[in-house]
Amino acid sequence: MTEHDDVQLIDEAFHQLSASLGPAVRPPGGVRDLVARRRRTRVTTATVAAGLVAVLPVAAFMGTGRGQPGRDPAPVAASVGATTGTPSAPSASATPSPSASPSAPVPARGGGPVTLAELTAAPVAVPEWPWSGSSGTACADGLVRLASSAKVGGARVGVVQLHQADLDGDAELETAALLRCGHGAEQVVAFDRDADGRVATLGQVVATTADMPAIVDIDARPRGGVTATVADSRTATDRQRQERQYAWDGERYGQVGGATSFPVRQRPVDLGLTVADPVAGPVSGPCEDAMRDVSVTFTVKNHSRQPSDRFHLEWRGGAFLPNGSYDGPYWLDTPGHPAQDGGHRGLKPGESVDLTFTFKIDACVTEWGFTTDIHSGRPDPDTGNNHVLWWLRTG
Repeated sequence: MTEHDDVQLIDEAFHQLSASLGPAVRPPGGVRDLVARRRRTRVTTATVAAGLVAVLPVAAFMGTGRGQPGRDPAPVAASVGATTGTPSAPSASATPSPSASPSAPVPARGGGPVTLAELTAAPVAVPEWPWSGSSGTACADGLVRLASSAKVGGARVGVVQLHQADLDGDAELETAALLRCGHGAEQVVAFDRDADGRVATLGQVVATTADMPAIVDIDARPRGGVTATVADSRTATDRQRQERQYAWDGERYGQVGGATSFPVRQRPVDLGLTVADPVAGPVSGPCEDAMRDVSVTFTVKNHSRQPSDRFHLEWRGGAFLPNGSYDGPYWLDTPGHPAQDGGHRGLKPGESVDLTFTFKIDACVTEWGFTTDIHSGRPDPDTGNNHVLWWLRTG
């Protein structure tokens, strides 16, 4: 065999060792192992590479039988891991390097951050959704084939945005993907490559919840992790937005900056007030020095789609009011819900309540006017139905 044949054999050995593998999927939660392996790889890569350069060509060369009289040439094969599931390490050489670890070294990753085309080319591991929208139907998780657009329906999952950021504290760029489920939910998932360059899921960075039902946008955080723009409603025209920061802390992903809750919104509520004709009791004998009992019923209705706060009725009229005092404004003690304890309970959307009060008036009065107003802690978009003028007529 000529020197040219030797070179061909060496080239073939290197070619079989470095044969590329297909894409693979790592299950969620493997970020710590992947980061640890990658850091060990950077420490040992130089030593291992030197060992491979020295050992494998010699092994290939010796495998031909040259220098071993009486033996026929034998074929050279480099064993590589399977292309599905967890990648298996290359088989150790028959003549291992003295510096090699007991298990085969992991090659350094390559290929850069994961692209949209790679992320949607085959099923990837999607973490479980803690909240799948108001429908109560679960979104797809586990091994999922992602759509390349956010326009998905039902349990399907699509990609809204991709951003490159340091997502595991190793100063290298990984891929943060904002995913959306057709039921109305989002989550941010960290993706990287494994040691063989295949797509691997690092974990869930943040996901929507009932208290934070929308992730509107994401961006890379300068110090690692992501900044997520979140909202308290999925209705674009009616929501509060906040920026919250999330990053890897060495053990898990968690929030590292921004607000942790939304301010309670004071949505306008339309409470309407109406009054029925008062009912005057009889008076026996002359009216002088006599008092007449009168009862009046007010109806309060919540005309909004939002629940109301507690409310009060304010009474004005020159008469003995329900508390027995004469004249002046009076905050009515609603039955069962005294005004001094905060007024009547709030009303559900569309709910109404009737409130009946009794009071006394001079029995000789045959006509008298009163005003009553409703007051609540919420802004009212229609103040025209918050006030009533009503009359007592006995003649």
